[in-house]
Amino acid sequence: MLNILASRNASIVFIASIAGVIALPRLSTYAGSKSALIQISKNLACEWARDNIRTNTVAPWDVNTPHRSHCRA
Repeated sequence: MLNILASRNASIVFIASIAGVIALPRLSTYAGSKSALIQISKNLACEWARDNIRTNTVAPWDVNTPHRSHCRA
């Protein structure tokens, strides 16, 4: 992190999940960790804005991969 702060111009992208934004059944622990990631991104954006360091979080839904093919109708 010190190198990022020293750069004075950086961007950090976190990968979360839609489960961190909306309630989904049987995902309480997973959703809690993803919502925490979303919140820390917001907090870091506030803390580091004066240093021109941006944070963003991507929260994808279902990603079409071969591993997930058994879930599709």
